Amino acid sequence: MADFLSQEEIDSLMDINAGGGDIDSHIDLKSVEYVAFNFKRPNRISSDQVRTINYLHDKILRDLSSNFSSKIKKLVDIKLLPIDQVTYNEFTMSLPDETNFNILSLAPNEGRMAIESNPQFSRMVINYLMGAEKELKDGQVDIITELEINIFNHFLNIVSELLAKTWEPIAKMSYKIEAQDKNPHNTMLVASSDVVIIV
Repeated sequence: MADFLSQEEIDSLMDINAGGGDIDSHIDLKSVEYVAFNFKRPNRISSDQVRTINYLHDKILRDLSSNFSSKIKKLVDIKLLPIDQVTYNEFTMSLPDETNFNILSLAPNEGRMAIESNPQFSRMVINYLMGAEKELKDGQVDIITELEINIFNHFLNIVSELLAKTWEPIAKMSYKIEAQDKNPHNTMLVASSDVVIIV
């Protein structure tokens, strides 16, 4: 967060400048703290924007928890992980080769977004929507069929509706599933060096 000058400090600098002095000579460079800037991974989103995105998506997850709980008649608690800014290449490289990768259009905007759900999460959602009571063990995942992907799309439609409702005061957008792929490395949403936000 940037430090702001007090009125006293501003007046002092104005006096130095008015007297023809060099402002830099009055600053003790040894006491100044420097912040390293990473040119390879610049933060494109300000901390205030990240807080706003965090607040909006936290609301989406609360609504999704209650909506999903009412559908499956079980208590559901969904938590938001910290928001991160990475390049698109880093994002796709962090994903497994086999996953549920969904691309949504953001009409009327030209941008697109991706919703990735790992096979274990997708299987859990499908089981709950189909009324299955059994819990998945760690690492236990079957291949998801086309029919089950259609069932999972019902969940994605709920998420899309909540995204549109929550973002409406800021930007009115219509979220629609544009494409789906099992391998995220096949899909290029933006240039690999572009910064994306992971929520």
